[in-house]
Amino acid sequence: MTRLLAVGAVVLLTVLAAWWLWPRPDVEIRVARGGIATVIDHLGRRSALGDTVFVGGGGSKRTVRVVNEDTTTHQLAM
Repeated sequence: MTRLLAVGAVVLLTVLAAWWLWPRPDVEIRVARGGIATVIDHLGRRSALGDTVFVGGGGSKRTVRVVNEDTTTHQLAM
């Protein structure tokens, strides 16, 4: 029984560490069906997509993930 609890604790800690350390984008732009777009920051806060999106984050690299669930092609300019 003790060995089973120890193995369960190790598995749980491994899953939590992987979830915590998994790389996430600094900003995610999600375009839903109908062309309604929302911006989701690295903390999970949602807001409407404006004319300009400022991407913060640490280090010199910034990651933006664009998820297009609409049937129309959209363009992103930088």
